[in-house]
Amino acid sequence: MNRASSWRVLLLGGVLLSLLFLLPDSALAQGPPFCGDGICGPGENGVNCPEDCAVCGNGVLEPGEECDDGNIAPGDGCSATCTLEAFCGDSICGPGETNLNCPEDCAVCGDGTLDAGEECDDGNILNFDGCTPSCQTDSDLDGIADVTDNCPSTPHPGQQDGDADGVGDACDNCPTTVNSNQFDSDSDGFGDDCDCDPGDATVWGTPGEVPALVLTHNLGTGVTTLTWVPPVPLGGTTVRYDTLRSFSPGDFGLLAAVCV
Repeated sequence: MNRASSWRVLLLGGVLLSLLFLLPDSALAQGPPFCGDGICGPGENGVNCPEDCAVCGNGVLEPGEECDDGNIAPGDGCSATCTLEAFCGDSICGPGETNLNCPEDCAVCGDGTLDAGEECDDGNILNFDGCTPSCQTDSDLDGIADVTDNCPSTPHPGQQDGDADGVGDACDNCPTTVNSNQFDSDSDGFGDDCDCDPGDATVWGTPGEVPALVLTHNLGTGVTTLTWVPPVPLGGTTVRYDTLRSFSPGDFGLLAAVCV
């Protein structure tokens, strides 16, 4: 508080003394009350000066109040003095609240009782049994709750997602092509975005190179036989092989596998 000084000069026993008194400002000058001085003065009320005259229970959140629910009844989350109070349903397990009288706030995962906020409760907090330690459903038993599992119906504990489309590699029908919608028009297991013929379930991609191509000539019979191992990937339920006979090596580089 600011203090103003006041000098007093006294004659005591022939000795002139000067004394300094420190007085508060309010002792020297007292101004008129005003709205905002922290005092609810004459003529001020909660309507014309809510800064100084907050009225708890009028439903208006005024300075100095944490809440105002329009009443001064206790036990409803806002006290009779307009301060916040704990109550069942405030998401806080407060004093006197338990999972029996306030399961909304005090759910206990693993007690075998399905409380509010729990998707499951199998009586334990073990993982990989269909109900996680936080009482969330785990349909594929991979330890990842369905709500965050990028393959909720296919075990995929690593959660790898090579194309970053939100669908895990273990269940992505186009694991190297972004296709979060997973559309598969011909139901061949390959998504439309990576299927070379989305309308034909017997074809989904171009075949790979034919390995182990062997040309055998039987001198006794004069028969020449060409054998090979089917390509990987196959690209469809059946693969048609075309052969080209030429003495020019360059001819064999002109053809490529096609989706037909």
